[in-house]
Amino acid sequence: MAILFRKILLSLTFCWISVLTVTAANKTYTVEGQIKFQELGDIYIYLVDKKQFQSPLTGIQLIKISKQEISTKKGVKNFKFEDVKTGTYGIRCFMDLNGNGKLDRGLFGPSEPWDMSWISKRTLKWPQFSNISFEVNSEINNLVLTLSN
Repeated sequence: MAILFRKILLSLTFCWISVLTVTAANKTYTVEGQIKFQELGDIYIYLVDKKQFQSPLTGIQLIKISKQEISTKKGVKNFKFEDVKTGTYGIRCFMDLNGNGKLDRGLFGPSEPWDMSWISKRTLKWPQFSNISFEVNSEINNLVLTLSN
């Protein structure tokens, strides 16, 4: 009888641990912050993983803030990505000044205001994913992005 009780208790414990593991694996978070700007245009904010980072104008999630939602040239808007799974991500964003839906480039880099979720100081050369990536394993609510050329 004691052996049967132990087997049942062990089975129940295993089932409970399995449920907790699946629940933790399916947990999602929010990633939010502010974006600062000094121009007037549509703002595109992309949440990217390492794979999406390789392709321009793509992301796991996109937030578009239209210029009609922006009241002045100089300002701040809040953004929030929801249902973000645990993992490594980065953010890239730009302001589309001419309305063509893409980040225009000039001779020496982007000709429209842009930014990324830099881990350290923004560099002059195009970054690697490791330069902008951060871990999501809890709520993130303090990101600040500043659009500039």
